[in-house]
This record gives sequence, C-alpha cells and structure tokens, in this order.
Amino acid sequence: MAFSDDFLALKRSLSDANIPVKELWREAGINRTTWNRWDDGVFSPRRDTWDAVLAAAERLTGQSQAA
Repeated sequence: MAFSDDFLALKRSLSDANIPVKELWREAGINRTTWNRWDDGVFSPRRDTWDAVLAAAERLTGQSQAA
C-alpha cells in the first residue's frame, strides 16, 4: 500500500471516530504544516515519524492503524 493510501485511511479512521485531526497532531507531536505537506503530497514522513502518528491514532481511536 502506498503512503497516500495509508494517509487517506488514517484520515478516514479519525473522521469515523469523530476525532479532530488537530488532536492527533498534538498526540503525535507533529505540527499542522507537516501534516499539510503530507496531505498535499509535497513529501512523505520518515518511517519513525509515521509510526509515531499511527501509535497516536491508535491511542485516540482505540483501533489498530496498520502500516
């Protein structure tokens, strides 16, 4: 699965759980600009950063965020 697919799935998971993306940013320790660059396809995250985001999403949603 490509990063863009993983990213879309993560955004959908947050939306389904009614969790604002801003809450994920805080939990994962990333800023809005970084998220927007990923969303715009400007660049993809480093693996360790993406793993931290997935772990934060899992804590917030209570659901596994498979990489």
